[in-house]
Amino acid sequence: RGEVGRATTDGGQRSAPPGWREYGTHGASAPAMASPDPSPAAVRTALGRLDAAELALEVRATNASPAAPAAVAREAEWSRQIEEMELQALTLKAGRATLLSSPQELEPESGGKGADAAAVAAMEAELLAQLTPEQHSLITAATAGGLKTEILASGTFTGQGALEMTRKDVGTMATGEWLNDEMVNFTIGIMADREAARCGGIGSQPSVHFFNTFFMKKLCKGDDGYVYNAVRRWTTKKKLGYDMLACDKVIIPVHQGIHWVLAVVDLKDKVVRYLDSLLGEDKPLTKDLLRWVADEYTNKREVNV
Repeated sequence: RGEVGRATTDGGQRSAPPGWREYGTHGASAPAMASPDPSPAAVRTALGRLDAAELALEVRATNASPAAPAAVAREAEWSRQIEEMELQALTLKAGRATLLSSPQELEPESGGKGADAAAVAAMEAELLAQLTPEQHSLITAATAGGLKTEILASGTFTGQGALEMTRKDVGTMATGEWLNDEMVNFTIGIMADREAARCGGIGSQPSVHFFNTFFMKKLCKGDDGYVYNAVRRWTTKKKLGYDMLACDKVIIPVHQGIHWVLAVVDLKDKVVRYLDSLLGEDKPLTKDLLRWVADEYTNKREVNV
């Protein structure tokens, strides 16, 4: 998206994809442009249902034409982007409030209510159990002042390797702090070990596979946003000790810059789920994961899906 319509070094002009508005095509090195047609051209935006606000943004974007001074056009475009993000944030918050204020019918999981419902109920009971006095004491000790680099916990975890958790890492869970990768990955390691124990111990076939926070960064690090070879060896049976494609689900924590979300590849139900507490979406990410699943089957089982 970044440099559509930017002037080339030889004075030529890159054409924008169909339906895209070209911004910043003017400048000292760009050829002179004819006066724009007095009737404003339609401008495609990424806004949703807010028609009045959308119209105002369309007008501002149209006024930032190639014939306008560079500074004015840039300022108008920056203002447009800021207002667009603010409107999108308001839409997300409004949608979240609506969903939370009324009961929603959840998408049915495969397998019905029997064993799955019992397992979910047991897990909820464990997670919502009251902390013991001993656990409260451990939390107080971990969050008290002390050397930031002090290692509070460490271990070697299933599919994750050796990990450490320092006092600094624990501090990132406090209100107003930025939760770091180390804290998320240590939690992922604990969950992976619990899953292995639940399914028969190390070396057994688990129902759930957990990736760390670096998986998506590796998978999407290329020029085209997708490099399967960067993660191809992450899921070999020799490395994991089990067949990842035989799992029911794959859990993937994703850092979105200022926000953590969770992606779930449901191999049993053949669906990719994107879980965001702000009710946002990331279609490129889910498409990359669908592409990754296809590449995994091709590479590990020589099957096209």
